[in-house]
Amino acid sequence: MPRTHKTRNVRTSVRDRWISIQGAITVATATNFEKSLAKLAQKNAEPIVVFLESPGGETFACLAIYFLITNLIKKQTPVYTVGVGTARSGAFFVSQAGVRRFATKATRFLFHRTQRFSNGRIVDSVPTEEELRELATVDIAQLLLYTERGRPARTIQKLFKRGAKIGTKTALKLNLIDAVIPRGSFSNMRSLIVC
Repeated sequence: MPRTHKTRNVRTSVRDRWISIQGAITVATATNFEKSLAKLAQKNAEPIVVFLESPGGETFACLAIYFLITNLIKKQTPVYTVGVGTARSGAFFVSQAGVRRFATKATRFLFHRTQRFSNGRIVDSVPTEEELRELATVDIAQLLLYTERGRPARTIQKLFKRGAKIGTKTALKLNLIDAVIPRGSFSNMRSLIVC
């Protein structure tokens, strides 16, 4: 990843084996997340919990975090994800990478088609043909993931197309999360998840 400005929205507890992402996900967030994940993975193969409290962010930064998690899982280290309060857009996509996916009771989710960003803002100008292809590719990948993890596919597809905001009850019903847990300290939540 390219060198970027520092970000303080990635916190890590090596002792309790969790990583927290709070706020917008940027390239700097993905870089810091990668460092944190590598640090935890080199200690041992015990489960890692990723807490997400984020409105989403840059598409390719979110994709990078998603693939970092899934690649670690392929190496036999379980990673669980937890939506805390808000897990929207790219953060909700990242949450789907977990072996098991959790949320606190009041968590709200949003999932939608990919949008173009520049300097942290949505770009309204007409996209180029190349940008349209990139956006369509990301949308197809997202939709495949959501319909693979959740059910029924037709309902998820409709929600995705219209940019749906859903709560934990709906996310559970659609199989987009596995369980709801009480909100508390990260280490207490970790003990509920990793039993």
